[in-house]
Amino acid sequence: MPSEADLPLGLHRALLQALHDLYMAAGRPGLRAIEEGMQEDDELPATMKRDTISRVLKGDHLPDLLQTKALTQHLARRAGHDPARAWEDVEPLWKAADNDRLSTPEPQPAHRPRPGTVLDALYRLDEAYQPPAPPPVVLSVDGPKDGGWAELDGRLRQDGYALVTGFIAYWQARTEDVERLLGRDFDRYTEQDAPEQYRFLGARHLLKHTAAVALGTEAAELTLAYAPGGRPYLRGVDDLDVNLTVHQGEAAVGISRIGRIGVSLGDAAGFGDEPDTELLEVLSSADLARLRSFPAHQRPALLTDLWLIKNAYTKALGQGRRLRFSQLRVLGGELHESVAGTDREWEFFVHGTTGGNRLAAAVQDADLGPERTLQ
Repeated sequence: MPSEADLPLGLHRALLQALHDLYMAAGRPGLRAIEEGMQEDDELPATMKRDTISRVLKGDHLPDLLQTKALTQHLARRAGHDPARAWEDVEPLWKAADNDRLSTPEPQPAHRPRPGTVLDALYRLDEAYQPPAPPPVVLSVDGPKDGGWAELDGRLRQDGYALVTGFIAYWQARTEDVERLLGRDFDRYTEQDAPEQYRFLGARHLLKHTAAVALGTEAAELTLAYAPGGRPYLRGVDDLDVNLTVHQGEAAVGISRIGRIGVSLGDAAGFGDEPDTELLEVLSSADLARLRSFPAHQRPALLTDLWLIKNAYTKALGQGRRLRFSQLRVLGGELHESVAGTDREWEFFVHGTTGGNRLAAAVQDADLGPERTLQ
């Protein structure tokens, strides 16, 4: 890996870290071996020359989508990993890095007014004053040392809850630190294959570090436990609720001091390929009527948001899919239970993420007190 001076922390570096992890797992093959192996594999969507492979692995070049997919799948096969699963982790990293590249404007030469004029004085005043940008709703962090962590306390003080996302590639740990970091989850970790370990470790590292920052402690000092339905909670911590979601190479954490919280991360592309039986489990009659009021091209994205909101709500309750999604109907920004009536203590949000996904949050505005039964 290049040094941070050569390739600073950011989306390109996150992508490169994932590729280097595969490269190391594959036994660090030579450039010629990679080039020839890619040329001989008819299932790959592209090939790459040695000099291009070298530039990619040095961080000097961001390859296109097909080249990245081909290199990822080739290295995964060499490492004995599932190529399709490996690409699921890498693809969102490439999309985020490519979007970042496209959104970064080329520097333009500034036209300066003549020195000593009134316009020159105003120009320099504009340079000196940079109005603060509004903070993003979702806090995106690139590892434990990211400067964005300074915003977390303010989010919790202002809103009572916070949403944090991160690419799993940033949230790995040294082999000698994994057992202490995961604690009671370490046994589950050892029973998984390499791709599952990669996601499991990254997601729980992000969750525990987020909670640790909020509580002013270290991630390894916290114990993550699970309620009977699988809902996570922090053992011995009654005033901070947590929830976790993972989609492809991105993880998201919700933490709250004001009540329960649930989060659900999904693909912004929508439900175009889902079978009809799956959709029927999501939609209530009110949902169907609402969707029909929108143009057909908008419905997949709206359906995605409906699914994610309902999933976040059931995760907050600790019910998961045991609570049928078709019993819940979403009208405007509120979610209603067809049988039990409306619970007005809940708020629901859907936001875009750095990884190009959609993140839904269900936030309960209620004090966490003795009635809490998570433990």
